[in-house]
Amino acid sequence: MFKFCPKCGKKEGNFIKGFCQDCFLQDNKLLIYPDKIQIECCKRCDKIKIQRNWIELHSFELTDFLKTKIKAKEFELQEIEFELEEAEKKNFNALIEAKGLIEGNPLMLTGVIKLQFVSSICDSCMKISSDYFEATFQLRFLDNKTDRKVILNKVENLIQEMSKKDPLSRIVKLIELKNGFDLVLSSNRSAKISSEKIAKQFNSKIIKSFSVVGVDKTGKEKRRYTYCVRI
Repeated sequence: MFKFCPKCGKKEGNFIKGFCQDCFLQDNKLLIYPDKIQIECCKRCDKIKIQRNWIELHSFELTDFLKTKIKAKEFELQEIEFELEEAEKKNFNALIEAKGLIEGNPLMLTGVIKLQFVSSICDSCMKISSDYFEATFQLRFLDNKTDRKVILNKVENLIQEMSKKDPLSRIVKLIELKNGFDLVLSSNRSAKISSEKIAKQFNSKIIKSFSVVGVDKTGKEKRRYTYCVRI
């Protein structure tokens, strides 16, 4: 069948709706997406805020979010990928590569969304900066011959390891007592897990208690926990 592009006169190559592919794509936008998206970025840990969550920049949550910003028009979208490219002033470009069909023929489209970061501070960093704490791990020793510093170091290493996934896993304050240590922790989870592991390692029991320090916006009690392990 004879093909002729009424716009540029091209007679060969792929045609879409009677026009050569180049001319058709010049006059028809098959992917609809914003040119720019503003995103909050924590100035301390570099996490970004997507909807209500603070996430790592290179994560699937960002990819899923960007996918919701792209709509296809007269194009059967089958696959879409993003590549982040660092731009000026610590911003990024999200390079789009979309594959699909139009009139039954395969087509790949590209585009760019500018990600403009707005300086902010995430919830975790805000809590850390204010010496926020959720729990106290009470490490008590029944025998003066016990090497206290060695066991304390084990606890500190456990908490440090958990901080790789939980930024609130940190010791806010370390109090040395005659019979042990009080470790005041930002994260109740890290206090619970570290006390359980130490108790198991030294065949001890955990005494758990809590105090109510207020209520949140939903009316739920805000608690601070204490985990006591006697060795």
